[in-house]
Amino acid sequence: MHSRGGVDRVFLTIIITLISLGILVFISASLGTLASNSSKFTNLLVSQLGFGLVLGSIAMYGASRLKYQFWRKHAFWIFLISIILSVLVFIPGIGMEHGGARRWIDLRITTL
Repeated sequence: MHSRGGVDRVFLTIIITLISLGILVFISASLGTLASNSSKFTNLLVSQLGFGLVLGSIAMYGASRLKYQFWRKHAFWIFLISIILSVLVFIPGIGMEHGGARRWIDLRITTL
């Protein structure tokens, strides 16, 4: 375990392991894209992975600063919003189809 205010080494090890495995899966999945397109691997790695790690780290830090009581109090509403967003994917005009699958919500500026 950890002392008060210290680093939870088990949790940190789990996070680093998940990030490392995610990078390996991303690289594996990107090889098909790189083969079909004439993209450069470094461009893809820096743009997607760097962007994801920076925003993910910011989100992780922000979520860690909230007390667990916040998550417990709002868990039902967070769950309900996630279900509603999942259903919105299947509504024509809102859900975006790509490659024969509907899995994104088109926000015009970006997708969710």
